[in-house]
Amino acid sequence: MKIGFIGIGNMGEPMSTNLRRGGYEVVVHNRSPRPSIQRLIAEGADMVFSAAEIAKKCDIVCTCVTLPKDTDDVYLGENGLVHNARKGQIFVEHSTIGPAQARKIAQECHEKGAVFLDAPVSGGVVGATNATLTIMVGGDNLHFEHVRPILEKMGKNVMHVGGTGAGCIIKLINQYILAINQAALTEGFILAKKSGVDPKVAFEVIKTSSGSSATLTGTFPRIIARDFQTRFALKLLLKDVRLAMELADQQYVRSMAGTAARKMLEEADAQGLGDMDFPAMVMPLEKMTGVELK
Repeated sequence: MKIGFIGIGNMGEPMSTNLRRGGYEVVVHNRSPRPSIQRLIAEGADMVFSAAEIAKKCDIVCTCVTLPKDTDDVYLGENGLVHNARKGQIFVEHSTIGPAQARKIAQECHEKGAVFLDAPVSGGVVGATNATLTIMVGGDNLHFEHVRPILEKMGKNVMHVGGTGAGCIIKLINQYILAINQAALTEGFILAKKSGVDPKVAFEVIKTSSGSSATLTGTFPRIIARDFQTRFALKLLLKDVRLAMELADQQYVRSMAGTAARKMLEEADAQGLGDMDFPAMVMPLEKMTGVELK
């Protein structure tokens, strides 16, 4: 079976590599030149030059691009997937988009006889590399079961979570909580150091206490090491938080904690930190308070 994969970036490259190593023929496309394409060709993948070509070659196509407008381009553009869709094709969207956009694309696919599943992922580059991603899938359960074996080559926790858009909703909530956790530990550990407590000592206590979280144990050691090499860019987390807050507005749910986290991300982005790893949101407060976590 040939699987198409569009978006060969930090996540898409290891995800498509795992599909290839899992025994599938893989056809890849990226909208801009990347060394990752050549690495995948060396792994045995085929390359094409447009989404339209992928649609013509593959019955199942996965997509993992950066921004919602990129998703629209890939699916709804003149040379996109929908305009070249065939009856029975299944498109699996791994990008983080809003549920309304997912439902719009799903309807466009339905009109062509194709199927759209929103299947955002969590676990970062490490999870993508190790094929341990969490993949939350919205859409028809029968179609989910059809692609489940494919998704299990890329993820460890593969779940059908509801109808179209449900995957997007859960992913946005996850990102919303992630940002709030990161904002809280940023302020908390700056406060510890400003008050005369070694933040490394505070970390050793808190990681075994009720204030612990996967965010704390995953990102605080990187902050202390001053390791802001991009795993998930700060500007992308900001994008996700904004989408989550749009959803909250639509559902008349207040987002006080999210507002604070968004403002901290916006502050960091405005200071030119958007392309750094998202824990770099600590740096504006370090500058303001005159302390550095290390």
